[in-house]
Amino acid sequence: MDGVKLGATYNTEEETTLLSFSLSPRKIEAGGLVRSKENNNYGYGWVHLTEDSFKPFLGIAPKAWYQMPAKGEIVSYKAPKYNIGPFRIYDKNTRSIEEIHRDAWSRLRKIPLQMASS
Repeated sequence: MDGVKLGATYNTEEETTLLSFSLSPRKIEAGGLVRSKENNNYGYGWVHLTEDSFKPFLGIAPKAWYQMPAKGEIVSYKAPKYNIGPFRIYDKNTRSIEEIHRDAWSRLRKIPLQMASS
């Protein structure tokens, strides 16, 4: 769910449990973390303020938010679908993270930079 993060982990070597929770509405992220190990338990809360917008909170996006939907499958390594002799054939619906990053940067370079006036 956008804007809500839940986390939990257990370290078997140290026998430690870690739980985390955060909310990210607009330009603020706030959360907490709790660590538990026998008699050594602690927790802390935190707040992150930023000029940048986080992902839309519960799907409610500000007007300035741009979402680039992913088409097809996204993989960290793009392997050929078929190998025929020296030729490699790739599935056009599978994109690597590097391809998405390269496409995003090429789109951003085409957007004119607007300087804030004072």
